[in-house]
Amino acid sequence: MNMIYAPNLLSIFRLLVRQSLCRSALSLIWIGMLTAPLLSSHSADAAPKQYSPPNLALLYDSILPHVNQSALVLYVVPAATEGANRTDIPNWWRQCPYSEMVSQAGIEQARQIAAALRSLKLQVAIAQSAEICASLTTATFIISNLAVKIQITPDLNPPEIMRLDGMKDHVIEEKVRAAIEIGVPGAISIVSGSLLTPQTARFPILTDMQPGDTALFVLGARAEARLLAKLTAAQWREMAEYAKRKAMRAGKR
Repeated sequence: MNMIYAPNLLSIFRLLVRQSLCRSALSLIWIGMLTAPLLSSHSADAAPKQYSPPNLALLYDSILPHVNQSALVLYVVPAATEGANRTDIPNWWRQCPYSEMVSQAGIEQARQIAAALRSLKLQVAIAQSAEICASLTTATFIISNLAVKIQITPDLNPPEIMRLDGMKDHVIEEKVRAAIEIGVPGAISIVSGSLLTPQTARFPILTDMQPGDTALFVLGARAEARLLAKLTAAQWREMAEYAKRKAMRAGKR
């Protein structure tokens, strides 16, 4: 009797062992599948994110050595506007209710530039603005809370307004050039003007600018202006962030 049933008992025992091993293996595989994403996520979080320099890093590197060292001049055209100019009203450009106003998007552009200047610790020494409301508002938001009085001058008005007084193009060109070539070493001057025409622009870049764009100049020993770059408000913000990261990396060395 024992000899008849002994092989069957042994087979059953072996089967149970195999099933137990399979269940254990399956349990381990299942646990691995559940924990793998968590471990992977933890590893990704623990690894420091690699900083990629901006595409304009070489341009920013050519500008940053002049910060707080050279006499810089920032020429800006009015930020994004809304409304329309009431050119049928005499002297409309001196009256904000009758001229284009800086929009909320334009205010944000000016604030981005202001924040970048603060981040770069650029001292604003002089601020000049055209009489038109959009230029004046743009300058006001760029200098922000700085104790700098804006010098309002008709010499920076749009060419079509200056021509109303019979002013010739070459005279307009000289007036704008003179405004740009006023600076203080180690600081920056703000010139809030307007888009110029080819006939009135000493610097061709001033004929090819979008609302809120800036042209950054550096003044030489004889106050002659040299263009460094044309920068948008977003690029000012990017350059300030790039300069901050460079300073942090240099401090770790």
